[in-house]
Amino acid sequence: MSPITHVAFLMPSAGWGGIERKNVHFANELARRGIRVDMLLSRSETPPYQDYLNESVHVRPLGARHKYSAVPKVKAYLDSEQPDVLITAKDHGAKVGIVAGRLSRAHTKIVLGIGNTLGTSETKLGRRLGVRLLYRLADRIIANSQGVADDLVESFGLPGKKVRVVFNPVVTDNLLDRCREPVDHPWLQGGRDFTTVLGCGRLSPQKDFPTLLRALAEVRMHRDCRLVVLGEGPERGNLRALAERLGITDAVDFPGFVDNSYAYMARTDLFVLSSRWEGLPNVLIEALACGAPCVATDCPSGPREILREGQYGRLVPMGDAQEMATAIGEGLDSPTPPAILREAADRFKAEAATDHLLEVLGEVAAPASPATVSSRTSADE
Repeated sequence: MSPITHVAFLMPSAGWGGIERKNVHFANELARRGIRVDMLLSRSETPPYQDYLNESVHVRPLGARHKYSAVPKVKAYLDSEQPDVLITAKDHGAKVGIVAGRLSRAHTKIVLGIGNTLGTSETKLGRRLGVRLLYRLADRIIANSQGVADDLVESFGLPGKKVRVVFNPVVTDNLLDRCREPVDHPWLQGGRDFTTVLGCGRLSPQKDFPTLLRALAEVRMHRDCRLVVLGEGPERGNLRALAERLGITDAVDFPGFVDNSYAYMARTDLFVLSSRWEGLPNVLIEALACGAPCVATDCPSGPREILREGQYGRLVPMGDAQEMATAIGEGLDSPTPPAILREAADRFKAEAATDHLLEVLGEVAAPASPATVSSRTSADE
């Protein structure tokens, strides 16, 4: 393997999602190990999770608002700085990185970070064709779960030898410290005579919070149970309207984005992931690390891998409110001890994930042997 001394991340935006948090954690851990890390921002002036970014990470805004304007800027960066590896995020970053890498004179390896089951999330023919044709030109594709890796091969015909699985670096010392901080939400205080369920994520169709609301309505027929949903998104109005139709308005709260969701996870009676698709849902890992019992849909992909086939939490079919309600009741009645849940999250510690990432990057960045170069030259001729 070749030693890695310089890594660049290409970030499309300064969002507050799981993909952005994953790359910030990787960047921090790489920088802590003395590796030079650059963070290229193609469409933003400020990095995601700026307050948590290691001060030694070099942030470089590119001032590009579109893929077409980002390509020459990324190419110029590669020609000038010549990092060992460029790791991209999201479809925008993947396509820009591949094209810029092909145009560049540098020997930088282009590595795509894929965090969703694209076979499910990419519905437009043009985007699917772009994945099928362009992604195979990358030097390596890193999937954050085996389900995502299998989907890339099966749905898009990408070469399996190019795809490797590296878990997200979710569990950090910061997470473990912050989950101990107090929460001022009235439904999460000690000594309450009701139970509280927590959901967390963008208020979008992917997360399928309507099924969770319908499940809560079922649960409330048998017990006093409340629901807190953290996050913002375009479905907020529809979700409030649905809660009103279900008659559970007084039992549901949408606080929006909160600075410290870990403290909420540490104090909830149960965490529920209701998604229709994921890659490797960070929030589910975070909930385990905070000691929260979990229920999750068996969606593609990630929950089954994270919960070890249901060993560390209940898995339910997607979109089935009745099954979810049953699992919520069982989870509240017989919660898994927090110590066991925290142990289940150890596989996703930042140190372990970064060790694996460096192993994969070292493989792809290794220079070709003289014999390999010679044989390629002969074949080309």
